Amino acid sequence: MAAEMVRKQRKASFIDKHCDQYGLKIVTRGPKGNVDSVVCRFCVTFGREDDNGDCGVGNNNGSARKRKRTTNAKYFSSFRTTDNYKTHLETQHPSKWSERQKINHESDAIANFFDMDVPFTNTLTHISISRNLSLFL
Repeated sequence: MAAEMVRKQRKASFIDKHCDQYGLKIVTRGPKGNVDSVVCRFCVTFGREDDNGDCGVGNNNGSARKRKRTTNAKYFSSFRTTDNYKTHLETQHPSKWSERQKINHESDAIANFFDMDVPFTNTLTHISISRNLSLFL
C-alpha cells in the first residue's frame, strides 16, 4: 500500500514595498517575524467611498441597496497576488486611489498622503474644553 503524498500549501510571504505601493499597513506578525495580516490604510484613514446608491455588480435597474455598506476596514492575510489589493482599491476607494496614483513615487507626498489634519472641533480636547466651560456659564 503506497502512502499518498499530501502536498502542503506554501503561504506566500508579504513584500514590504507593497505597504507604500498599495497603501497597506502591517498589523500582525508571526513568531518568526513573518507578516500575518495587513490592513488597508485607505479604509482606516478615509473610510469606504459611497457608491451613490448603486446596487453593485450586475444589477443596473436603479433599485435601492438591500444591505448597508460595511464601514469595517479591509484586512488581507493572503499575499499570493496583488489582484486582491487592486480590486479592493478600485471598487471601494476609486477617487482616493486615483489621486494616490498620480503622486510621484519618490516624493514626500506619499509619506504624507495618509496624514490627515483633524479639525480642532473634532478632537477630544475641544469636547472636554467646551464641556468644562459650560459648567462655569
